[in-house]
Amino acid sequence: MVALLCAAVHLGAGVARAQSRAQMAGSARFAAQSAALVHEVGDAAADGRQALVASHAAGMIAGTADAADLPRHAFAAVCRLTAGVSPANALVATFEAVDAKTGVVIAARTLRGLDFPRRGHARDFAMLVPELVHAARRLRVRWHGKVDVKFDWIAIRPADPVAMFVDRRLHGLMSASLANYESGIESRFPVDLIPVVGSWESPAALRAAIAGLRRERGIVGAVLVGDLPMHRFFMHDFANPNPVYFEDPDSTWEDRDRDGFDDAWAAPIEPKLWVACIRAGAKPDADAAPVLKDFLCKVYDHWTGRTRVPWRALSLASSDWQGSAAWFADTYATRLFGDRGTVLDAPLDTRGKLASAMADGPYAVFRMWAHSDQDGTHLGQGAMTATDMARLPNKALVTFHLGCHGANYLMNSPGALNNALAWVLGDGIGEAVIGNVRTGTFYGEQAAYEALVAGDYLGSAYLAAKRAGEAEMARTEPIGRIVAGNILLGNPFVQLSDRMRLPEPVAETSAAPARSGRARR
Repeated sequence: MVALLCAAVHLGAGVARAQSRAQMAGSARFAAQSAALVHEVGDAAADGRQALVASHAAGMIAGTADAADLPRHAFAAVCRLTAGVSPANALVATFEAVDAKTGVVIAARTLRGLDFPRRGHARDFAMLVPELVHAARRLRVRWHGKVDVKFDWIAIRPADPVAMFVDRRLHGLMSASLANYESGIESRFPVDLIPVVGSWESPAALRAAIAGLRRERGIVGAVLVGDLPMHRFFMHDFANPNPVYFEDPDSTWEDRDRDGFDDAWAAPIEPKLWVACIRAGAKPDADAAPVLKDFLCKVYDHWTGRTRVPWRALSLASSDWQGSAAWFADTYATRLFGDRGTVLDAPLDTRGKLASAMADGPYAVFRMWAHSDQDGTHLGQGAMTATDMARLPNKALVTFHLGCHGANYLMNSPGALNNALAWVLGDGIGEAVIGNVRTGTFYGEQAAYEALVAGDYLGSAYLAAKRAGEAEMARTEPIGRIVAGNILLGNPFVQLSDRMRLPEPVAETSAAPARSGRARR
């Protein structure tokens, strides 16, 4: 969470917090029975430890002992819990990192009933544990004695270094909102966020800054906030936004017809990191700041439970792709949410059925495959414009938009709302959309869905799709002329699965328990 100040590609370290590049080679998991854990409350249960409101007093259901030998540098901590039936606001547990010597809490995540969207299912929770050079740290899960709970394990893993680039002028207009966003990320995801505040006059300058942080800090992703310079690549009769220029900093590009836009690349393109764009179309900073502040407020309201999201999916396919909606529902919605959700597979009144489905409430995921352009989506009997979509009271946390040109915000007329951005800006809970900037679809989509099921957050899953999509382009299209065209707009920090992936190798510790629990008095 150190702020870096940039002018072009010059980096200067800030002073907010000491940071070092992660040194862990993999993950370590401490099972409930491990000698590396201590317990104050609860009883041993199958593959875990259980604390019941009727039987136990509140207290620490699990915590690391000295034997855990936690690293001193920054890392991510993850725990797995199952909560009993409870009100949404009921306190379940608090996951904490503390200074082992003073007991001061240095990181914490409070868990309530609303944090367990699938009751009766175990869910993983992560947070960043900051570096303490001169002190050991301990992890603990404090149970509040209000909701039955089962504890499975605590794990430690490398934190993902992610850079967040913000123009200096825009940062001055929304610094508090960005600081809130940063703290929300690090208390909920295995991410070490690196804010970078500066000015970049060209895509090349921004790319050099990204490449430098990849070399020096090992960043795995970058969030571009506001109207930062975007590389443009000419294909399909338009110079399209081209985030893969940043995602593969080693790739080379050429402007063969010398019209000011690159129109060829040298193989192979191999994305090294993901890039997400939090932007309000192509608006300048002064116009974008109020829109982006509203957007970040919406994200925070979801994280803190002010807005509730039913954990379910909506799948839609128009007649040209009949069967696609049922395929997604059966193959992925069931694995993420436990049921197929709402399926609209080539309905006769596509627009009317979509409006009815959205009127039924929000969704965690919406996958839509229909003809589209930058201004709207064509749904059988009529088009739904970007303005129509922005006004929908209910949307989805994440939208997968498979139509042509839907995410090409540079094709819109000045001041007009982009089709894909309509799902994340304006009314409703929408936080992120993955779409395409050219004639095409969401290439590599299955790789993204598999990664989400396995426990990746959205940015990491998008990278899996981007790699698969660019590999497909290299196999099927003229070399150097076409890129996949996928782009991620909005918040890349969304966890859809109950599971959170732990990087391999995972060292397991499951020796006899160190201490028994105490009963309720």
